[in-house]
Amino acid sequence: MQFIKQLGKPLGFVVLIGSAMFSAPSAIAQDVVSTIMVNTDVVMTPAYLKSIFPGATQLDVLQVGGIVTINPFLGMIGIQETGSYSPFETSLYNNRDVRIGTSRGSRFLPRQIASTEIVGIFNALPTNPPLRLDLNTGGTNSPAFPMSGVVTLSGGTTCSAASAATKCVAIHYGYNQTLTNKNQLNPQFSRTVIQLKDSRNTNVQYLFQYPMSSPQVDLSSPLPSVVSQVSSNQIKRLRSKTEKPLQNSPISQAGSTRYLVVYSEQSDPQEPGVVMANWTQFPIEPGQTPRLSFSNNVLNPPMSISNTRVLRTDTQIPLAQLNAIDLPQTDSRFVPVPSANGTLQPGTNTLPANVPPTNIPVDAQFCVIFEQQSDLVRCLKFLFDSIAN
Repeated sequence: MQFIKQLGKPLGFVVLIGSAMFSAPSAIAQDVVSTIMVNTDVVMTPAYLKSIFPGATQLDVLQVGGIVTINPFLGMIGIQETGSYSPFETSLYNNRDVRIGTSRGSRFLPRQIASTEIVGIFNALPTNPPLRLDLNTGGTNSPAFPMSGVVTLSGGTTCSAASAATKCVAIHYGYNQTLTNKNQLNPQFSRTVIQLKDSRNTNVQYLFQYPMSSPQVDLSSPLPSVVSQVSSNQIKRLRSKTEKPLQNSPISQAGSTRYLVVYSEQSDPQEPGVVMANWTQFPIEPGQTPRLSFSNNVLNPPMSISNTRVLRTDTQIPLAQLNAIDLPQTDSRFVPVPSANGTLQPGTNTLPANVPPTNIPVDAQFCVIFEQQSDLVRCLKFLFDSIAN
């Protein structure tokens, strides 16, 4: 964590929960361009916020956003002004719509702040009511993070809905990114920024910067379709055996895109009480074989990656559904990938891990454009059983 002290003492606890969604890419020269929707929830315990702001009962959010790294070796990247997801315009968790009439909820102007960094920050507008957080339960915008279980964070800190004293404050931000690469998808996360002030004393405010590691999906060359080795008559027989015709299936066409959702929990071992849970949704084209790893910015401290899980789906999951309801991730559709976990040193990557198949039924639609070698056995069994019958 980078802490920029303005007034007061450098104490703080933050859980970062993020999600990112990659749209279907289109070809440009030898690379592809993806539009990336990034959402990050910043979750804080009232007890730690009170230790940062002694005596405070309410805090105002001045700004929140993210910083990404410009690394040409990982592809060109950018943050778009359109398609943003402002905490000052929505009501998820402790976010509030503070707009008056037709005014904007915040000022969002993505810009390059260094030769190697781009920032996308939502700034509060002085003409709007403040996005105010009550640190005590029962206030106008009191801690409301809806956890059903108890989460033990590094350092032994807990956050749960079991009592008013352990509920958490949660602030999100989101925006579109663009990424250009041919064989690798990496959002190039660097850190999250949030600035808070004491509502009673505008001179008491803090700016926090918390490091983030990036999930990275490496894509191999497309594998040949199993169905291409079957005769046209056999293909017709396969189509007649499916409940829905191939042409009516959302994954039946050669250019159809599927999606890979990656969930992980990240922490800095040197910063007790800080955890980041991140969702990233990648587009996977037919025949591509995804392999998952994590990359850590060379300027970041060592990062611990744990509880990595994946979900492969033939439909794009809306961004709002990738927010945390429970921690750790309890959605049974997500399959653990323990080989992707580990400690990540600055400027390094974890070893690539195979992505297991999840959530996609084995039928003719699936096997027309099966995605990776781990699907081959399932498809061959389905196809030969279908032909034999």
